[in-house]
Amino acid sequence: MSRIIPRAAALAAARASLLSAGLAAAPAAQAGVIGASWSNTSSGTLNGVAFSFTGGTGLTSANLSGSNYTGYALASSQQALYYADGSNWSITFASPVTDLLLYEASWRGGPTFTFNHAFTILTGNSSVSSTSTTLTTPGSFATYTNGILQFTGPITSLSITGVSNATGGLDALTFGVQQASVPEPSTLLLMGIGLAYGFRRRQAVAGT
Repeated sequence: MSRIIPRAAALAAARASLLSAGLAAAPAAQAGVIGASWSNTSSGTLNGVAFSFTGGTGLTSANLSGSNYTGYALASSQQALYYADGSNWSITFASPVTDLLLYEASWRGGPTFTFNHAFTILTGNSSVSSTSTTLTTPGSFATYTNGILQFTGPITSLSITGVSNATGGLDALTFGVQQASVPEPSTLLLMGIGLAYGFRRRQAVAGT
């Protein structure tokens, strides 16, 4: 009859306990963010999803790595798009995007922007006033707002449908989405050890 002697059983229990503790303590890697890739002012892709854009005036680069973007930072020289401060714009995706991130870069103070979808302020946006669909940036022409707005979605088309009290000049923006979290290498190693130990233990029991 197959059996495990008491000492072997105790060792097996101890190893299983350590493995469980290790798996519980092992963190998941922080989810990264993928920024939009602009082909020109009217089209691009976001995580493989094609989009069209209306209302842009030119492409630029923006520093989206500072404290206004903590936890969701992109590059310090991230591709972005300029648009006129008082104009409406619209982006349309080939397929719905969930948890769409709108990166604001140097949005001038004063205007109230009205969106066609509700949003939450994710980072930055110090001293702004907002409702579920409107954002008022503080200050005047020489004051800038930076941060991220999140649109839970799924979003097929997002637009600014109205701007009041525009102060002129250009604002910059881009879009992003989060990548799924993946296990840390230590987690994968512990899982591998657990599987290997379980296989060897079954072999030992079968051969007793």
